[in-house]
Amino acid sequence: MSRFSPNLELMFTHAYQTANPKLKSAAPEGTILENYKSRMEWIIQAAQQFHNIMQK
Repeated sequence: MSRFSPNLELMFTHAYQTANPKLKSAAPEGTILENYKSRMEWIIQAAQQFHNIMQK
């Protein structure tokens, strides 16, 4: 995100952290949280990733 904010990640597990990259989605570089379109691009990507996990 920026040098002033932490990396934003969604975890697809009950834990607040995971070392398994398949169980998390990090905000793509350049994501602007205050910008609806920018934020939704990440959310849609994360939702698809979660859907794929749940199908297995």
